[in-house]
Amino acid sequence: MDVDVSIRIGGEAGQGMHSIGFIMGKVFTRHGYYAFINQDVESRIRGGHNFVQIRIQNKPVYAIKNELDLLIALDKQTITQDLSDLTEDGVMIFDGPKTGFESDNPNHFPCLWSSLRMR
Repeated sequence: MDVDVSIRIGGEAGQGMHSIGFIMGKVFTRHGYYAFINQDVESRIRGGHNFVQIRIQNKPVYAIKNELDLLIALDKQTITQDLSDLTEDGVMIFDGPKTGFESDNPNHFPCLWSSLRMR
């Protein structure tokens, strides 16, 4: 069975998307998959929209694809500009309190990242 999964993580610069992308890529490659990571590199220290996209396959992968299977939205701009790239059966995980986004779609899952505090 062929594996072909595309994941995009979007948010404000400084929220750790690139670190998350690197870790996810490492996890999948250590489990025998191939990963192609595309990082949106902006010259922003904090704030502004950035994203990282990962494509995972069980054969060598040479490019990203436009359709997303998983969208992780850490800010509202990610939802606004990237939700249309999500496949019909794709899944979105988003920061509910921070984005103010609400959805009745059973494949959209709000999380409470912004309300969690490290102690």
